[in-house]
Amino acid sequence: MGFITVDNTLRKIDTTGGPPETVASLPNTASRSGTWNQNGDIVLGSWGGGSGGPLWRVSQAGGAATAVTQVDVSKGEFNHTWPTFLPDGKHFLYFRSGPPDVEGMYVGALDVDAADQSRQRILTGSVPAVYANGYVVFPRAGTLMAQPFDARRLELQGMPVPVAQDVQITWYYTGVFSVSGNGVLAYRTASASETSQLTWFDRQGKALSTFGPPGTDTSIALSPDGKLGVVKDSPYGVPGDLWTLDFASGRRTRLTFHKEVYSPGVWSPDSARIAYSAGHLGDTIYEKAASGLGDEQVLFKEPGLRHFLTSWSRDGRFLLYHTENAPRTGYDLWALSLRDRRPQLMLGEAFNEWAGVFSPDMRWVAHVSLETRVTAQVYVRPFRVSGQGQPSLGEGKWQISKDVGNWPQWRVDSEIVFNTAPSGTAVFAAPVNTNGTAFESGVPQQLPFPPKTGVDATPQSTPDGQRFLVEVSPVQRAARTSISVVLNWPVLLKEVK
Repeated sequence: MGFITVDNTLRKIDTTGGPPETVASLPNTASRSGTWNQNGDIVLGSWGGGSGGPLWRVSQAGGAATAVTQVDVSKGEFNHTWPTFLPDGKHFLYFRSGPPDVEGMYVGALDVDAADQSRQRILTGSVPAVYANGYVVFPRAGTLMAQPFDARRLELQGMPVPVAQDVQITWYYTGVFSVSGNGVLAYRTASASETSQLTWFDRQGKALSTFGPPGTDTSIALSPDGKLGVVKDSPYGVPGDLWTLDFASGRRTRLTFHKEVYSPGVWSPDSARIAYSAGHLGDTIYEKAASGLGDEQVLFKEPGLRHFLTSWSRDGRFLLYHTENAPRTGYDLWALSLRDRRPQLMLGEAFNEWAGVFSPDMRWVAHVSLETRVTAQVYVRPFRVSGQGQPSLGEGKWQISKDVGNWPQWRVDSEIVFNTAPSGTAVFAAPVNTNGTAFESGVPQQLPFPPKTGVDATPQSTPDGQRFLVEVSPVQRAARTSISVVLNWPVLLKEVK
């Protein structure tokens, strides 16, 4: 059995027992999807949800990982992932993510150069498929389908047949299922409780009131004046639409209409406009009047890269965002100048950086980094603007979180609030002092809020910091998600025929 550790080391362990053995150190883009043939070849995918990259090949005996496919950036490809060996041990199926005219399943071969792999798409779709028992198995709108595949001619045959209903699709449209070569199928059932209730809490954790009925709204952002909110009606990483919330009247009003918004909404400092990324998985940055009047305006477009907006500077000059699929560096932090609409790289190390937010006085930027390669942590760095209007991060770096930290938010100048997702659901607040030349922070203290539903759902505070709007699951996630196991599942297909 093989597995990848948090420091991107591939290890193997005998299923009968014994200590794990190191196989290889992997590139940063290598992900947890992989396949192992009978000849000792291992092929690994790149991150399905972020870092761009090809498929990687390594021998079970050890050695360096080499690219077995090549990402075609000119065609807007993001990454190659979810490989599955075919019975001959030479060919494999894999998923290419990118624009609609590219996305889908392809056939690769170990004896073909990375740049020369076939460009013929055998299955169109936004969710990866796998091969097993002579079939290609893939989700379609929550239904798991199976279609015969000729492994010698390398082509689909017949028509797809449903195998299971209500299969969960997680972030970036990955199906939560697995099929084995001996006819066993396991899948996780989509939960009907993936809803949340927007709830106001005080700092002591007392529920004060709710806003609207339970729903799928996520990624709350309060306007700087605290009178309005904006939410996305789909989970993290899944395109949807933005809606504005009027706390005085209780109205929830649709702001966008194309079901292609990728990032949360980000408020302008005067609470009059909202910026967001949309297009194909966020390749375009837009802004629109918060009132809904008029059309959205394109601020910046960069085909082939996913953009995720996180903060608008107090002076209105800059937008912070991160890209999620740079070919060699994964998640990178950028600032977009609204004066000339030119982006400037803030952080682009080999490890991932994301979720940048300006301090209210614009002297600092809080962000998340995976530089320890073990857990995400929240850091603060100085923010500088040159005489020519060029933004950059200054010298110095201070770690705010202790064990893990993600998706920070500033509360005025005296506190940074962050959560521990995706490894947990706790919310912490760290006192900070931004008045000196050096940054100072205190020990983070956990806030007494109930579990949240969204990955990026750090509670939003009112301007005075006394109330927080939290996404709360009505059932507090008490119900366990069901995992179904089907033995000899190909028999079901014969019964359908």
